[in-house]
Amino acid sequence: MNSRKEILSRIQKNKPEAKAMPVGFTGMSSYTFNDFLQMLEKVGGRSVKLHEIGDLRTWLRQEFGKEDLVVYSEWGGYSGNHSLVDPVNVDQMQHIDIAILEGEFAVAENGAIWVEKFRHRAIPFITQHLLLVISQKAMVSTMHEAYELLKSWKAPGFGVFISGPSKTADIEQSLVYGAHGPRSLTIVFLDNL
Repeated sequence: MNSRKEILSRIQKNKPEAKAMPVGFTGMSSYTFNDFLQMLEKVGGRSVKLHEIGDLRTWLRQEFGKEDLVVYSEWGGYSGNHSLVDPVNVDQMQHIDIAILEGEFAVAENGAIWVEKFRHRAIPFITQHLLLVISQKAMVSTMHEAYELLKSWKAPGFGVFISGPSKTADIEQSLVYGAHGPRSLTIVFLDNL
């Protein structure tokens, strides 16, 4: 018997006994809105609560300190000053400072937001700063609940969980934001949403 066959034979003899997957596991379900905010902060994101849409325009100017921000918005409540014409090319996207999209629901245990209503898949990843507008009421406690919700969802074909801005610690073991995508993620809660 050659060494390969001998190794495979030993593996076959010492295989652990197969066990059934657990049934009906739901995990913890006691996460709250405050847990979501704490987790969002841990992953490098932040949140802002505003009373009305007009407050968003003021907040953007104050937060980013520029009058000439290039804002692309696919959220119906806010008109940006930048649009994309099909077919989209990199030149149209490379100058976007802020992208505003609508989040469908949040997950309290990990600070993630499910986003699926956007025309161009690259938008949440190519912008400098990403704002996700969401209702404070649209929250589930755990990822188990999120996937149960998505089973019945009428998704348009593409969606993604976004949790915090882009980050890496590969560069000299220092945490760097914006290495592969947005430098910041802000969750915007509006009173009337």
